[in-house]
Amino acid sequence: MQLFSLGAVVIYCAVSLVVGTRLLRLARRTREWPEFCIGAAYLSGGMLGYPPNVAASLLAGSQPGLAYWAYALGQAGMAAAAGLMLVTWFVVFAP
Repeated sequence: MQLFSLGAVVIYCAVSLVVGTRLLRLARRTREWPEFCIGAAYLSGGMLGYPPNVAASLLAGSQPGLAYWAYALGQAGMAAAAGLMLVTWFVVFAP
């Protein structure tokens, strides 16, 4: 079961990397905010936020100091992703 969970995390991170990179390339070409914000949200949430959160849960028993910093980094990445999606919402739907 742990191997399946690890595979799911790896697949999620790979898909987030590919989709985020493609959206950032599109944003560079079109100069539009929604593409940039959603692409950056995928990268910050899927690559910077989620893996450290998973690592923190695994490190909590053996290395609590390292788990604390991994959790802090993961939460910062997830908060950045949520903030970027909020900016996207304002840009797309508020006008």
